[in-house]
Order: sequence, then structure tokens, then C-alpha cells
Amino acid sequence: MKLIQHAILVSLSLVLFAGTAMAQSKTLAKREGLMQPMPMLKATDIQTGLGEAASGDVAVPTRGTEQDVLIGQTIYDLQSNYSSSNRMSKDADGNIMAVWTQGFSSGDGYSDRGTGYNRYDAGTGNWMAPPSDRLENGVRTGWPNHVITDSGTEFIVNHVFTSPEYRLHTLRREAGETNWTESDIPSDTPWGLLWPRAACSGETIHVIGVTTSLVLGGDLYEGVDLHPLYYRSSDGGATWEVQDFIIPGLDSSFMIRNSADAYGIDARGDRVVVGMFFQFGDTKVFISEDGGDTWSETRVHDFPIDKYAIDQGYTVDDLPPYDPNQPDTLAMLTTDNCGHVMMDNDGNVHLFYGQMYVLDDDLTDGNTSYFPGTSGLAYWNESFGPDSVNIIADVLDLNGNDTIDIPDISNIALYYMSLSSMASASVDANNNLYLAYSAVMEGPEFLDADDEQFMRHIFIIKSEDGGANWSEPYDAINGTTIGDPLFVPFVEAVFPHMLRDIDGDVLFTYQQDFQPGLALRGDMDLPGENNIIFSQIGEDLVGQDAIDFVNKYNFELFPNPASDVATVQFELSDAATVRLELFDAMGHQIRIISSAQYAVGQQQEEIDLNGLAGGMYFVRMQIGPKSTVKRLMVD
Repeated sequence: MKLIQHAILVSLSLVLFAGTAMAQSKTLAKREGLMQPMPMLKATDIQTGLGEAASGDVAVPTRGTEQDVLIGQTIYDLQSNYSSSNRMSKDADGNIMAVWTQGFSSGDGYSDRGTGYNRYDAGTGNWMAPPSDRLENGVRTGWPNHVITDSGTEFIVNHVFTSPEYRLHTLRREAGETNWTESDIPSDTPWGLLWPRAACSGETIHVIGVTTSLVLGGDLYEGVDLHPLYYRSSDGGATWEVQDFIIPGLDSSFMIRNSADAYGIDARGDRVVVGMFFQFGDTKVFISEDGGDTWSETRVHDFPIDKYAIDQGYTVDDLPPYDPNQPDTLAMLTTDNCGHVMMDNDGNVHLFYGQMYVLDDDLTDGNTSYFPGTSGLAYWNESFGPDSVNIIADVLDLNGNDTIDIPDISNIALYYMSLSSMASASVDANNNLYLAYSAVMEGPEFLDADDEQFMRHIFIIKSEDGGANWSEPYDAINGTTIGDPLFVPFVEAVFPHMLRDIDGDVLFTYQQDFQPGLALRGDMDLPGENNIIFSQIGEDLVGQDAIDFVNKYNFELFPNPASDVATVQFELSDAATVRLELFDAMGHQIRIISSAQYAVGQQQEEIDLNGLAGGMYFVRMQIGPKSTVKRLMVD
């Protein structure tokens, strides 16, 4: 992809807003070479063929421990252009339902694409086998949402995306039924609807979708490209008494264009909230206190130019005072289009999004630019008031050198989002908040040798005081959850979807594969198999530092690369039994380096590399039940 030419901003300090909501110890102050702009990709839903799927060459487990369960697989790997949706539900009996976009026939444009569905039976304690077929009968769909009513009716809404058919498609079955009833949400929009979001309260289902865009053959709807519209059913999706409703203020007075998946919805009782995250506009919440009849709005973040049109142009005089942290005099701080909105048990609204700097300095290309080195998860709740956010999470400085060790933007997989993004939140019975997000991992251990891009992991943080303070992040991609710490550096974990209401463990699904980036857009990697994983993390684990093993024991490996001998160095504050092992790139054990009791203090062990072929190896260090892995290159 051709880069728009701009000077590299060296040693850019991380933007931090006022407040102490984020633990500061592991944020990154510098990101040399990363703050360059790249052209933004418009939202997509691929229809054309992309070539046949290719399998990876890394031996990885498809099932971990009881915490991580393989519930589905897919070759179609774009679960969302940006924001998450409601993809998990739990009924009164403890049964759990999960959905995702599934497709396997990459050679013909994924004609088999549709809703992947799995169900956990609370009685047996088991999930069903991963499905091979979509739920829909002969209809190609994508972007499913799953909700369940108080009476146990399951409801799924997705979209049909086969030109010229663009419509919101539904599947519905009442409690005790085995067959799904399929239908469409009625609409009089002339070009159809796409990219829905759904929420449920009691028996009432609330849905938002957007009108078909100009680039897909649609047109402006009431003056807006991709106009958000609201729908409501009070009988669990059987009929729709509110159709094609324009929420007051969420119209041409506020916006002239929108983006797919740059919005979210939640409902609790009679309160309904819609969050808008389009990056070239204000970030806002629209709240109804009466089930969607009337609405008010609050601005969360003020975009400096109202109703900005691509190639419209602007000067520094149109922007806030220059901030030395911004990567260009014309760069504007906003969202990355990827946000999440939810309500806690008391109905208070909480909103999250990834930060992004954007730019439009070429007024002839019909496009804008973004800065992929931007990071930071912004957070807002109703107690903050308008135009006030805190930064509560960021990419982690794993080696503590105050720099993000990613040399260049070419080393970042193209998701068109912040380095820390894809937020999804939940709340427990005590009103504690939990947030899952995906963030880039720094360091050579997490660099994919083929793509030369860094992996992403999913982290979880929590707040026990309504969002005023947040815990240290828990890395949910660890040796316990995936079954073997040896494979932790190989895992790319994206698109987390949390169950909103939890009562003991944090529950979420995510998409897992072993190569950074996507086949459907961005890097356009060769299509390959992706796992849909259900993860169950104990509430008590969140807030513990699950990623500090390396720093705690000062685990070092040098020289690296090495030729004849490499040295493992670590430091113990208490005497302990330490096991050191050497593995090849395929996960096969070469030898046990040491397994012995070590005293307090700094320790070293040498690894004889004579006779080993050049290439990549791994050294695993285990102390008690915990372990970590470092990558070793042999010349």
C-alpha cells in the first residue's frame, strides 16, 4: 500500500488526558517511526473470490484447557469492520449461546457464508461440536447479533449482502423449539439496510442498522450516507412496531456520512442507549428513558469540524491549539471508529473507544488518512459530563524501556484501528465492570517471522468503583488458557465479544489464528483457518499481573541471535525449582536445559547450540505452575 509521504515523527509521547484512571507503570511514552499516516480503507463486506485457503505451518493446539474451548472455525475472518456487537447470550438456566460470521468456501466469494452458532448446555457442562454449516437456509448473511428475551426466545439479526439485495435478516426460535424461523425486518428504505446492532430488555428487542452506502449503489438517505435507523419489537422479534425511525439528532443536522460498524446499542429496563463512534464526527451517546420513544443526546468527544466532507480541506485555524503530541499540524485526535457502549446494573452508561489521529491533507484523492501508531483506550461514563474522557488502557511496555519496540508501521497488521482497540465490556452482580480489548504485543517473541508483523493479544481490566479506577491488564492469552505457554507467542487474538451480565467468571469469545492481520481486507493474507474460542476467566484473576513473569524474574536470553552458545539468565527472590527447555519452531522439544532447585539471586545456564540448524527456537522457563517463552535465533 502506497504511503502518503510525511516526515516521521520521532519519539512521540503518548497522549494522556487528565485523570488517574489508568495504571501508568506500563504505558508507552515513545513510538519511534510509527506515527506515519496511511490511507484509510472504506468499510467492506467481501463478495469476490480471494483464492483458495492455505493452511499454516505452525503446529498449534485447537483446544486448550477447560477455560478455553474451541466452539467454531471459519476461513472468512472479518468479524467486524470496527465495533463489536452482542454475540453471546445466557438464559435463566445457565445455557450459553454464541454466534459469529462463518464461511469456508474462499474460492467462490464465500457463498456458504452465514451465522456460525454454538450452544453450551448447563446440564451436561458441554458445548456442541463446532458447526460446519450456517444456520440460514440458502441465504448468504454476515454480521450476526444474538440476544435472548426473558421468556427464552432466541433472536439473531444479521444482514444479507448480495448485490442488489441488502437487508436485515432474522432468525427466531422460542424456548423449547429446535427449528429457527427466518424473516426480514420490514423497511421502506429504497436501497436496503446493512451492518445491524441489537440489544434486548425483557421481551423488547432494539435494533439499529444503516442504509446502503453510495459505494454499494445506494444513495443519501435524508441527506446522510449510511444513515443510522432504529427498529423496535415488543414481542421478541415476531413483529416490528417501530420501523425506519430516525433518532432525533442522529440525522443530517449532526452528520452527512457515517461508517459501517461505527456504532453500538444497549438496553436495560426502559433505558436504551446508542453510541456513535464515526471518526470524522463527534462521539455521542443518544439515550432514551422510555424504551425508544423519545431521545436525548450527550457529546463525549468534540471533533473539531462539524459534518466534515472528504477533500473539503481545513487549516490549523480550524483546529484546537496545537498539541506537541500530535503527529502532524493537521492531525485530529478522534476515535478509530471502533467503540462499545453498555449499561451497568443501575442503568449508568459506559462508553469505550480506541483513539486515533486522522488527517485529510490530499484534497484530490477522495480519501483520508489515519496514523496506525496511535493507541490508547478512551473511557467515558455519565458522571463525567460532556467532552471529558479518561485513557484507561494502552499497549504494554513489556520490557520496561519506555518505548514501543515496533520498528515501523509495516510491522503492524492492517486492522485500520488503534494499537489498543476492539473493546467489549461486561458487569457482574456487584456492579464491577470488566473490559476486554485487543492490543499489539511488542518484542521479538511476538514477531511473526513470515509477515514481520507483531501479534495481538486480548487483555482484560476491571473497575470496582464504577469506572473511576481500573486494574492492571490481565493477558488472557497465556499458557493456562491456550494449553501450553510455548504457543503463546504464535497466537493472534482479535474481535473479543463479552457476555454483558456475568455471575462468577468473565466469559467471552474471540477469533484466534496464528498470523497477524486478515485475509478479507488490509494485509489480504492467504485465506486460512481461524478458530472461534470461548474463554472463561475467573473474576479473581482479572487485576492480577499475568504478563509480568519475564520482568519478575529478569528472564534474559543472550546473545540473540547466537551461534555456538546462548546463555539463559534469571533472578530469584526466593529459592525455587526452575525448569528450562529448548524447543524447535514446530514445538518439538530438543532438550531439557535444566530442571533443578536454585537459590536466591541471579542464575545462569548455558545452552549448547552446536549441531543445531540455523533458524528459530524457543526457550521455555517454568517455575511452579507458571511459565513463559523467549524466542532464540540460531545463526
